[in-house]
Amino acid sequence: MENLNISYNSDNHIVYISKEGTISLTEAILVLNRLVEEYNHLDSVCILEDSRQSRLDISLKELREFYREIKKNISGQKEVRHADIVDTPFETAIGVIFQQMVAPLKGYDYRCFSTEKAALAWLKKGVY
Repeated sequence: MENLNISYNSDNHIVYISKEGTISLTEAILVLNRLVEEYNHLDSVCILEDSRQSRLDISLKELREFYREIKKNISGQKEVRHADIVDTPFETAIGVIFQQMVAPLKGYDYRCFSTEKAALAWLKKGVY
């Protein structure tokens, strides 16, 4: 991963993530750990991730490993809503698979979108 930016907007209570380059499982877990360290104190977390300038290099087996990391780290959260903006068929397919994979998790909801407007509208539906 070449460039990563994570910021929190206190006006709309959204964590913004933008990244560039190729994303491996190790890098995805590093981003997750950083989010947990910086925002775990919040009861409700809305994440808007812009993945349009990055590409995943993650197998389905690794996606299951990432799921286990998320499951391990979301305990104690009322709600985590994670909107991911994607722009390729592969990232969309992985996003849909991941959405189905995490659906049973209580307190974590993931969706992928093609536009920021749609992603923000969905995130705002869940803000406490």
